[in-house]
Amino acid sequence: MMNVLIEKTEVVQDELHAETRSDYKMLKGNIKQQRDENEVLYKSMKKVLKDNEFQREKISVFHAKIEELEQHVGILANAPDDDFYPEPNITSNVG
Repeated sequence: MMNVLIEKTEVVQDELHAETRSDYKMLKGNIKQQRDENEVLYKSMKKVLKDNEFQREKISVFHAKIEELEQHVGILANAPDDDFYPEPNITSNVG
């Protein structure tokens, strides 16, 4: 009786061990795949951040050049223009 119980326990243990090992290998593969994907996404994000900073620097340089040009010409784009007022569109049908 004891031998039968030991044999059944070993069979169940072998089946569970094989299933557990298979799950472990699958989980390990998924973790590696996610790690690789995260690495690619991180590199992509760093590139976007670097490009973004480069664009900000370019905007800053162009902004400074525009302000310098405005000072030379005597026109300030940020200042309100007292000489320019759009013509009001007054069209009424008086009948």
